[in-house]
Formats: sequence, structure tokens, C-alpha cells
Amino acid sequence: MGIQGWNIRWVLSRREIYVLAPNPTISGFVQTSGLALGQNHSVLCIESHDDAVRNALSEAGCSDLIPIANGRGVPEGWILFTDVRPSVAKQHEKDAGIFNILRPVHDVRIDLVGGIRLNRSTWLRGHPPKVRVLGANDSNVGVLIDGQAASIDVKGNYTVSDWNSDGRHTVFCGGISQSYELANGVEDWEFFIGHSYRQSQVLGDVISTCGPMILPMNEDGQLLFLPSGSNCLVGSIPGQVVFAPQAEHIRTSSFLAQSDFDVVWSLPADSLRCNKGTSRVRLITPIAPGPIANLSGRRERWVAVRWYQAILNASRKGLGIDPDTEEARNLWLDYKRRARELRRRLR
Repeated sequence: MGIQGWNIRWVLSRREIYVLAPNPTISGFVQTSGLALGQNHSVLCIESHDDAVRNALSEAGCSDLIPIANGRGVPEGWILFTDVRPSVAKQHEKDAGIFNILRPVHDVRIDLVGGIRLNRSTWLRGHPPKVRVLGANDSNVGVLIDGQAASIDVKGNYTVSDWNSDGRHTVFCGGISQSYELANGVEDWEFFIGHSYRQSQVLGDVISTCGPMILPMNEDGQLLFLPSGSNCLVGSIPGQVVFAPQAEHIRTSSFLAQSDFDVVWSLPADSLRCNKGTSRVRLITPIAPGPIANLSGRRERWVAVRWYQAILNASRKGLGIDPDTEEARNLWLDYKRRARELRRRLR
């Protein structure tokens, strides 16, 4: 970058020693501010600091160091020490400089790791967290779980009898405490509408979503997953017909529609003008056509006309059946016969 004839380059200065520790939210080690008593670390340093780092780690109680250099992902000119678990606290010194990050101090922290966490302080029954204490060792601090003196295993986990039973447990160490609870994971909550949209102008024709639940607002409604475009849904009873246009803001290959009856067929909304090559008469639920009900009222006659017209228009277009099985073809023939019968009665 040039400014008034000067060439300027931003450079991020590097450190000569890095301390890496496990991260509770990811599977791996990340940079941390320094060594902590009782916790596993990896230490990365430049080769010129090899002896000084070894001495500092030895003073912190780290033994059997495993150095890695010249390959295996370690940068050239650097050395990586793994399985660094300090056990001796060391006071920071003014003259130690950057090597103070290799001098762990007493800073007691209760760490609950692993298991299956349900929320901030609750774990799933049978999958409790491991109880660990960082910043101190078992020789200078006592650990209580539910008021009982806890024992430590070779991996640094503290336990007492019934530490993994259902209910709430409290860990106390060095003047601080932390609680965890084991529960069966079953939770109840009130239903709420996260998002809703109207399928058409009909008052009850609304679909709502709430997390993984997708429900019709009408308790008697039925939801269907339909290919994009306008569809006509036909039920078994003459007059059971509803048109389900795709909402304008939805740009997907499929969408949700609903009806207040069991849908038998899904047809194009305008069969006579549809693309015969891609449109189909889709069988949703194999139900035989029902009897013709009372057609004395104007509305009953109007919806009955729409019912038989939807079926006969799809038949006149010669649309294919999906699935193309003998059962589906025979059922479609039954509906066409019932539609013709209904047309004769309404003339």
C-alpha cells in the first residue's frame, strides 16, 4: 500500500512460544494464555528456545516430554511438545518474560467436560460430565461432590458414590462451587407460531411452522408436500375440492398445501392449459369415490360442479397417472365414472 510515495506493509508479529489447550466447544487445541495445573497442553516454540522450554516445563512438574520437529505438521524451525500436564505451581518472575506462560499458578477452576449436555447445567441421564479441577493438584486442595470427599483417577477425573445418579449435584473446591444436573431429557413446552403464511384468501387456510413441527392452523386440516405450481386437490366425496396456489414468495420446487378433507388426487389447477409432458394426476390416498350427497343448495351444487370439472378436464387432457399402476388406473376410472354421473344429474 503506497501513501505519498511511501511503501507500507502491515506485518503481524509472531510469538516465540505458544501454549495450546483443549477447547470445550471444538474438537482440538487452541491458543491459551498459559499453562494450567492438571490440564493437558501442547507447547510450540522456536528451536533456539528448546533447552529453556524444557527446563521451564521440568520445573512445572512435566515429565516424559514428547518433542516433535521437522515434519508431522510442525513448521520448519519449530518444536512441538505434546502431553504437557504441569503439576507444580510456580510464581511468575519479572525477568522471566515470555517464559512466564510456562509457569502455572494456583488458579482453581472446576471444569465439567464431556457427556451429553442438554442445557447450560443439565446433562442427559447416563451421560454425565467428567468432573475435573484445573489450576491445582490433589496434594494441595480438596474436592467435595455432594459434601463427600472425592477421589481422583489416573485421568484426573473426580468421583464419589452416586455422582452420576439422577438429580442435582454440587462440586466444591478451593472456595468455589459448581453444580450439574442429570435428567432424562424429556421436556415440554407450549406451542407457539414461529412463522405462518396464508395459502389463499380463505380465513382458516393458514399454515404455521414451529421448529421441526409444521401444522395446519385448522385442526381438521391435512398437510401435503406438492410440486411447485398451482394444484387442485380432490377428495373422495363429490364437492371435496380445493385449489392450492403456490405462494408468490416461495421459490422452491415443492411447497406445503393443506385441505380440510382426505386428499385422494392432486391435479393441475388448470388441466386444459397445463404442460402434458410434465403434469400428472397424482394419487395421494387410495380411497374409493363416495356417494353423491344432497345437492339442493346453491353452494353444494357449485362445489360439486368444480369437483367433476376438475376430474373430467384432467381426463380430457389425457394426463398420465402417478404412480402408473393398475390399482391407480382403475381407481381413476372409478372417479371419472362418478364425475360423469354427477354431471348428468346436475344438467
